[in-house]
Amino acid sequence: MSNRKGGQMHKHSILRRAAEVLEQANKSFLYAVIFPLLFRHRVNARTLETTDRLLIIRCDAIGDMILTTPLIRALKSNKKTLKICIAASDRNAQLIAADPDIEQIAILVKNGKLQLNAIQTLRKFNPQVIMNCVTNETTKYGVLARIIARNADSVALAHPQRSEYASLYTTLINVPDMYERWYDDIMLEFARQKFGIHAALNDYLPHISIEKKHMDEAVEFLAAQGLHDGIPALVNLSAGQPRKRWSEEKYLKLIALLKKSCMGIILSSSPEDEDKAESILLHAGNGVCRFRSTNIRGLAAIIARCAFVITPDTSVIHVASAMGTPVVAMYSESFSVIPQWLPRAVPFRAVMTKEYAVEAISPEEVFAGVCELRSVIDANN
Repeated sequence: MSNRKGGQMHKHSILRRAAEVLEQANKSFLYAVIFPLLFRHRVNARTLETTDRLLIIRCDAIGDMILTTPLIRALKSNKKTLKICIAASDRNAQLIAADPDIEQIAILVKNGKLQLNAIQTLRKFNPQVIMNCVTNETTKYGVLARIIARNADSVALAHPQRSEYASLYTTLINVPDMYERWYDDIMLEFARQKFGIHAALNDYLPHISIEKKHMDEAVEFLAAQGLHDGIPALVNLSAGQPRKRWSEEKYLKLIALLKKSCMGIILSSSPEDEDKAESILLHAGNGVCRFRSTNIRGLAAIIARCAFVITPDTSVIHVASAMGTPVVAMYSESFSVIPQWLPRAVPFRAVMTKEYAVEAISPEEVFAGVCELRSVIDANN
């Protein structure tokens, strides 16, 4: 009986391996034969001077969009008349809704699905250069770029192990040390290598354009809570991935430590964490309030007026950086390329664990990071 079972397992193993080989063969045929026939390689012809309409594909997360704003600044600063269109997602489109450097926004991905009407909108924009900044779906958006504008120059980030999709692009951006750089610096390589733009890292920082109404709402909120600019700490309770989430118990312990230091505390969360936020607010006691906003620009306006932000590894880190607000951030080292996602151009403390989830970080460790950061801020003031 055991021999029969062992034989079946061996047979299944052979079949799985055969399926893998067949799949790889199909992919190789697609990349080596079909794509070059359908999409003939063109000369990388467009310069910045000869480009009037440029499309950036950035239809993924909020943090990725924030860290692409330096690229937008660099392009627009070097050619004022350049029209820039962003193919965004329903998650990150609101971040750039008030950006004066962007001519047009099309929501290309909604609820994880491509929107055909957006493809038509992008075809009408008729870009001459398309920059695919979604680095984990290079083939998909390479094909889509050719559908949007067949004769446009198309640009993507090169991956050392994925050279086969080169036939889809006229330019591949090579960043050999990408895992040691900030992500926005990697995005600036699109401007440097495609157009020869001298884009110094600190000349183009992450940026969020915010309307006056959001600024006024932030001022009114602080006044209603008896708080003043530069006084409260904002504690973010949400993160997209489960391994980046901290428990309610740990947040309450951290809040208790912060209250002993006489800090005003503002809680923020995504709508998905409504119950968690209300429970923490209920048990946290006096000196703690909650800011509710479904608009990321409204949250950015509040963050701009806080002394610092405490958050797990999520887009709020990059919102704070864009608004010039110091950050204490929690990271798990096991699945994150942390150098890419550290705060930029603001004082910060990164509290890290080598475990899979940030839940392994204690409130005392985060509070120690807060105290260190406050000492640095006070010394600089």
